[in-house]
Amino acid sequence: MEQLRAWTLSFCFACIVAGLLGQLSAERKRFSVIKLVLALYILTAALLPLQSTDGASLPPLPQAAPAAAAPDAEALAIGAAEAQLAKTIGQALTQAGIAHRAVAVRLVRERESVEVEQICITAPPGHEDIIRQTVIRALGADVPVVLQEEGS
Repeated sequence: MEQLRAWTLSFCFACIVAGLLGQLSAERKRFSVIKLVLALYILTAALLPLQSTDGASLPPLPQAAPAAAAPDAEALAIGAAEAQLAKTIGQALTQAGIAHRAVAVRLVRERESVEVEQICITAPPGHEDIIRQTVIRALGADVPVVLQEEGS
């Protein structure tokens, strides 16, 4: 607080001195030069205390937020494909008259292609064969199907 008071007093004194010197200079030819010198004197008086501080009294500088990682386009595409396949299978099961609670599709990347690793369907017991046949017809391929009974 004492530093702030000293800085304020020195700055006010610099402004007063600059104003008095500006009034005392009678020549208009040198007026712009005198104005420049007085402005530099005021700036020096204002910024000199900042140079002498050790930085302890100054507030800390804000830290930049870490750069966000770029989204993984491949993972996003695989996720969208999983969701679309689950929706397609769910619609096929509904059209076949099979009550089901959830359909989850898991895809895996194999070298240059993406393969269906597993399809997990939660449905009431007793429809295993119909569910497998419906999935094969909906996708046009024989894929691993895991059936979970509702409530388990």
